[in-house]
Amino acid sequence: MSKDILIIGGGDGLAVRDILRTNPDNVTLLDLDEELVNFFKNPVFDDDGIQINKEILELNEYAFSDKRVNVIFGDAYLNIKNLLMKKKKFGTIIVDLPDPSHPDLNKLYTTNFYEMLNGLLADTGAIAIQSTSPYLSKNVFLSIGKTLKESGFIVDQYQHIIPSFGGQWGWTIGTKTYPSARDRLNNLDVFPIEDDFLTRGKVIGSFEFGKNYYKNLSNIPVHNIGS
Repeated sequence: MSKDILIIGGGDGLAVRDILRTNPDNVTLLDLDEELVNFFKNPVFDDDGIQINKEILELNEYAFSDKRVNVIFGDAYLNIKNLLMKKKKFGTIIVDLPDPSHPDLNKLYTTNFYEMLNGLLADTGAIAIQSTSPYLSKNVFLSIGKTLKESGFIVDQYQHIIPSFGGQWGWTIGTKTYPSARDRLNNLDVFPIEDDFLTRGKVIGSFEFGKNYYKNLSNIPVHNIGS
């Protein structure tokens, strides 16, 4: 499988930091805010000559300084179209965007956008999407999963408690071919990469929801441009 990784969002460099630990060939990050990324990349000093972002750069382990990382600024929708024209393929795509609460963000949660990402994903690859809280914003969470499925993916959803985000948080993961992402994880005896926090049981358990959680899924709309 291709070891080229695409991240959409993630301008703080924390996702890049963790991905670099998996020894990828290349990481491409798309972000709208060049000033934000530069704050998480380069030393910034106040009027007294004191570096104000030293701890932040140490936290993301200077991820943006890695030669394998390429940052492309601008509108993600347009940049994805450009990558498609260049016939790029990625083994993993991570969509690390804020919740869809504005027209400019909403278009990045549509079938139109996910179908373009389908064209960028390698046949054996996987895509993971930040999908808001499965309890505080249940309908949005379900709609993201349903929209990704409508865009040609085999879809699973998972959850975990993130205290800094106010509790339970959710993600959607999709593949283009079987086995699904969940089945691939179930088939692993051990993780190929060591992690200080995750265990096989914790990851597999994150895919479990309450018995009737998806009961009204048929009433949840798929999200398209303009809907």
